[in-house]
Amino acid sequence: MNLQNKTLPANIIFFGTSEFAIPVLEELLKNNIQPVLVVTTPDKPSGRGKKLTPSFVKIYCSSHKLALITPDDLKSEEILNTLKKTDPDIFVIASYGKIIPSSLLQIPKKGTLNVHPSLLPKYRGPSPIQSAIMSGDTITGVTIMLTDEQMDHGPILKKAEYKIGPKTTTKYLKKNLAELGGRILVETIQDRLEENTKPKEQDHASATFTKKISKKDGHLNWSGDADIIEKKIRALNPWPGTYCFWETNGKQTRLIITEAEVADYDHHDRAPGTVFKTEGEIGVVTGKNAIIIKKIKPEGRNEMTAENFLRGHPDIEGSQLK
Repeated sequence: MNLQNKTLPANIIFFGTSEFAIPVLEELLKNNIQPVLVVTTPDKPSGRGKKLTPSFVKIYCSSHKLALITPDDLKSEEILNTLKKTDPDIFVIASYGKIIPSSLLQIPKKGTLNVHPSLLPKYRGPSPIQSAIMSGDTITGVTIMLTDEQMDHGPILKKAEYKIGPKTTTKYLKKNLAELGGRILVETIQDRLEENTKPKEQDHASATFTKKISKKDGHLNWSGDADIIEKKIRALNPWPGTYCFWETNGKQTRLIITEAEVADYDHHDRAPGTVFKTEGEIGVVTGKNAIIIKKIKPEGRNEMTAENFLRGHPDIEGSQLK
């Protein structure tokens, strides 16, 4: 559905924070659905200097002159009154990062729509995209649901599927699911305003849940299957990054592996983590088969090809990565 020549008579409030929210918001604007207000999280300390950094959505709203608020406390009377004054028809949530309290969910006349990047009830929670890649799924998608007080629990309004390729990364999948989610959100908003939706309760018994990813989840275990390790590399880059440690001259260096592929390898007289050279690239023995590193980022340096790294650090051959 394309509404570029039609303006919907509706007041929409958009809740979003991360990069995923941007294509969703862009799709709304492209279809003449301009939120009367955007809500994002406050600036947060980031980087080694812990400098206060605005969210992706705040930066976007500033450059597109969209009305924006960054509340600390969603349960405050001030926020409640601010949102009520806009007389909203619909709230939209796209990767906001906070639970919306029930006092706010009761405000919009047509409910609160959540754009979730999985085919619910599969992969509820904070990391559905990474979980789909690490699980080896070939199909994922986006769900538009009505938000209730539980996490990703509300009735489903619309779904759309998306294929996951053998080389698909989280960065690529996130962008494409956000764009797909934006498109079906536009359709759902139109249907919701025209009272043309039929909410379908989720099969809660079939629900699966994802966890919040931490930095330590990126540490590679070379004793595992190379196929699992390669999926993890595609899923957990660029954040938190998949890494290991190389000890040289009594010093440990963190190596972030940003791209790799699986290779058949049956010479397991070598311990997992042992580095070998193969056609100018870096191979690493794993519990089953081997990983060929294509791109690598040494701590404190820029990403480079494995070939360039090997040229500057030939002594890594034969060492054991931890």
